[in-house]
Amino acid sequence: MLRLLKSGRYRSQRQLAPLLGCSDRTLRRWWQLYQQQGLTGLLANRGTGGRRASMTAEAQQGLKTAMQADQIATLEEARSFLQQQFGIVYQGVSGLSRWCKRHRIKRKTGRRRHALRFRGSAGRV
Repeated sequence: MLRLLKSGRYRSQRQLAPLLGCSDRTLRRWWQLYQQQGLTGLLANRGTGGRRASMTAEAQQGLKTAMQADQIATLEEARSFLQQQFGIVYQGVSGLSRWCKRHRIKRKTGRRRHALRFRGSAGRV
């Protein structure tokens, strides 16, 4: 990261993040650590902080495919799908909700409808 940023080949951490397979937030955290503690501090703290993703690339692709095929409609269904198909256990749905937001997957929700719409012409005043 440091070599690529300092060489000028990449102007920002956001541009560099996909190349390194990290989020730009992780690169910002590394950069702050480097500024505060130098290269020695950065190397001493590598591997600490942040959590490893619990979903494998295979599980992510399987979940995306199932969602696109309309086999999964709710976060609870996604949670049970991951547990049954890949052995990945989420205690609740909040982690999956954050995962969907990060991957720009919008949950399907019903739209509100006005009560008079269902009554037909008899409900008109």
